[in-house]
Amino acid sequence: MLLVSGEFGANEPLNAFSNAVASSRARMIVFNSPGGNVGSAIRLGRMIRAAGLDTFQLRQLQCASACSLAFLGGVHRVAEPGSIGVHRPSLKPADGMSNEDAEARFQFGTAAIISYVVEMGADPKLMELLRAMTSMKCGTCRPAKWQSCV
Repeated sequence: MLLVSGEFGANEPLNAFSNAVASSRARMIVFNSPGGNVGSAIRLGRMIRAAGLDTFQLRQLQCASACSLAFLGGVHRVAEPGSIGVHRPSLKPADGMSNEDAEARFQFGTAAIISYVVEMGADPKLMELLRAMTSMKCGTCRPAKWQSCV
Protein backbone atom coordinates (compact mmCIF):
# COMPACT_ATOMS: atom_id res chain seq x y z
CA MET A 1 0.00 0.00 0.00
CA LEU A 2 1.30 3.46 -0.89
CA LEU A 3 0.08 6.67 0.75
CA VAL A 4 -0.28 9.77 -1.43
CA SER A 5 -0.39 12.83 0.80
CA GLY A 6 -0.47 16.59 0.44
CA GLU A 7 -2.03 19.04 -1.97
CA PHE A 8 -1.90 18.51 -5.73
CA GLY A 9 0.12 21.44 -7.06
CA ALA A 10 -0.36 22.93 -10.54
CA ASN A 11 1.94 21.28 -13.10
CA GLU A 12 3.39 19.14 -10.34
CA PRO A 13 5.97 16.64 -11.60
CA LEU A 14 4.78 13.15 -10.76
CA ASN A 15 8.13 11.35 -11.18
CA ALA A 16 8.34 10.75 -7.42
CA PHE A 17 5.06 8.85 -7.57
CA SER A 18 6.30 6.57 -10.35
CA ASN A 19 9.54 5.93 -8.46
CA ALA A 20 7.68 5.20 -5.21
CA VAL A 21 5.37 2.73 -6.97
CA ALA A 22 8.32 0.95 -8.58
CA SER A 23 10.39 0.75 -5.41
CA SER A 24 7.54 -0.22 -3.06
CA ARG A 25 5.81 -2.66 -5.41
CA ALA A 26 2.56 -1.32 -4.00
CA ARG A 27 -0.69 -2.57 -5.54
CA MET A 28 -2.99 -0.14 -3.75
CA ILE A 29 -3.04 3.63 -3.28
CA VAL A 30 -4.48 5.41 -0.24
CA PHE A 31 -4.86 9.19 -0.06
CA ASN A 32 -4.48 11.87 2.58
CA SER A 33 -5.04 15.01 0.53
CA PRO A 34 -7.18 18.14 0.72
CA GLY A 35 -7.24 18.24 -3.09
CA GLY A 36 -5.63 20.94 -5.17
CA ASN A 37 -5.10 21.29 -8.88
CA VAL A 38 -7.63 19.32 -10.95
CA GLY A 39 -5.22 18.76 -13.87
CA SER A 40 -2.56 17.28 -11.60
CA ALA A 41 -5.12 15.04 -9.89
CA ILE A 42 -6.31 13.76 -13.27
CA ARG A 43 -2.72 13.09 -14.40
CA LEU A 44 -2.10 11.13 -11.20
CA GLY A 45 -5.33 9.18 -11.69
CA ARG A 46 -4.22 8.20 -15.18
CA MET A 47 -0.85 7.10 -13.83
CA ILE A 48 -2.59 4.99 -11.18
CA ARG A 49 -4.72 3.35 -13.88
CA ALA A 50 -1.77 2.79 -16.24
CA ALA A 51 0.14 1.08 -13.41
CA GLY A 52 -2.85 -1.21 -12.76
CA LEU A 53 -3.22 -0.03 -9.15
CA ASP A 54 -6.31 -0.09 -6.95
CA THR A 55 -7.45 2.78 -4.73
CA PHE A 56 -8.78 2.49 -1.21
CA GLN A 57 -9.95 5.35 0.97
CA LEU A 58 -10.17 5.23 4.73
CA ARG A 59 -12.51 7.52 6.60
CA GLN A 60 -9.68 8.41 9.00
CA LEU A 61 -7.72 10.00 6.13
CA GLN A 62 -8.69 12.93 3.94
CA CYS A 63 -9.47 12.70 0.23
CA ALA A 64 -11.26 15.88 -0.72
CA SER A 65 -11.99 17.96 -3.79
CA ALA A 66 -9.58 17.15 -6.66
CA CYS A 67 -8.32 14.11 -4.73
CA SER A 68 -11.62 12.43 -5.60
CA LEU A 69 -10.54 12.52 -9.25
CA ALA A 70 -7.20 10.85 -8.50
CA PHE A 71 -9.14 8.22 -6.51
CA LEU A 72 -11.15 7.37 -9.66
CA GLY A 73 -7.91 6.21 -11.31
CA GLY A 74 -7.97 2.96 -9.36
CA VAL A 75 -8.68 -0.15 -11.37
CA HIS A 76 -10.73 -1.30 -8.38
CA ARG A 77 -12.00 1.40 -6.02
CA VAL A 78 -13.16 1.00 -2.45
CA ALA A 79 -14.09 3.92 -0.20
CA GLU A 80 -15.43 3.77 3.31
CA PRO A 81 -18.71 5.71 3.65
CA GLY A 82 -18.04 9.42 4.14
CA SER A 83 -14.34 9.13 3.26
CA ILE A 84 -14.34 11.22 0.07
CA GLY A 85 -15.14 14.93 0.24
CA VAL A 86 -16.57 16.64 -2.81
CA HIS A 87 -18.00 20.04 -3.61
CA ARG A 88 -19.82 21.82 -6.37
CA PRO A 89 -17.45 22.68 -9.25
CA SER A 90 -16.08 26.20 -9.23
CA LEU A 91 -13.55 28.36 -11.03
CA LYS A 92 -11.31 31.11 -9.75
CA PRO A 93 -11.21 33.61 -12.63
CA ALA A 94 -7.79 35.01 -13.44
CA ASP A 95 -7.25 38.73 -12.95
CA GLY A 96 -8.77 40.68 -15.80
CA MET A 97 -10.67 37.68 -17.19
CA SER A 98 -14.00 38.59 -18.75
CA ASN A 99 -17.18 36.83 -17.66
CA GLU A 100 -17.38 35.22 -21.10
CA ASP A 101 -13.81 33.92 -20.89
CA ALA A 102 -14.43 32.62 -17.36
CA GLU A 103 -17.58 30.81 -18.50
CA ALA A 104 -15.76 29.28 -21.50
CA ARG A 105 -12.91 28.14 -19.27
CA PHE A 106 -15.37 26.64 -16.78
CA GLN A 107 -17.20 24.76 -19.56
CA PHE A 108 -13.91 23.47 -21.00
CA GLY A 109 -12.80 22.27 -17.56
CA THR A 110 -16.14 20.59 -16.91
CA ALA A 111 -15.94 18.77 -20.25
CA ALA A 112 -12.40 17.59 -19.45
CA ILE A 113 -13.53 16.24 -16.07
CA ILE A 114 -16.55 14.45 -17.57
CA SER A 115 -14.31 12.91 -20.23
CA TYR A 116 -11.91 11.68 -17.55
CA VAL A 117 -14.74 10.29 -15.40
CA VAL A 118 -15.99 8.29 -18.39
CA GLU A 119 -12.43 7.20 -19.27
CA MET A 120 -12.09 5.80 -15.72
CA GLY A 121 -15.31 3.82 -16.13
CA ALA A 122 -17.35 5.87 -13.67
CA ASP A 123 -20.82 7.17 -14.41
CA PRO A 124 -20.83 10.73 -15.79
CA LYS A 125 -23.92 11.32 -13.60
CA LEU A 126 -21.33 11.94 -10.89
CA MET A 127 -20.93 15.46 -12.31
CA GLU A 128 -24.69 15.98 -12.11
CA LEU A 129 -24.57 15.06 -8.42
CA LEU A 130 -21.77 17.55 -7.85
CA ARG A 131 -23.50 20.36 -9.75
CA ALA A 132 -26.66 19.72 -7.76
CA MET A 133 -24.87 20.32 -4.46
CA THR A 134 -26.10 23.50 -2.87
CA SER A 135 -22.80 24.46 -1.30
CA MET A 136 -19.30 25.22 -2.50
CA LYS A 137 -18.04 23.85 0.82
CA CYS A 138 -16.58 20.39 0.81
CA GLY A 139 -18.95 17.70 2.05
CA THR A 140 -19.43 14.02 1.55
CA CYS A 141 -21.84 12.46 -0.89
CA ARG A 142 -24.39 10.09 0.50
CA PRO A 143 -22.74 6.68 0.18
CA ALA A 144 -25.53 5.21 -1.96
CA LYS A 145 -25.38 8.02 -4.51
CA TRP A 146 -21.57 8.07 -4.69
CA GLN A 147 -21.31 4.29 -4.90
CA SER A 148 -23.74 4.19 -7.79
CA CYS A 149 -21.46 6.51 -9.77
CA VAL A 150 -18.05 4.98 -9.14
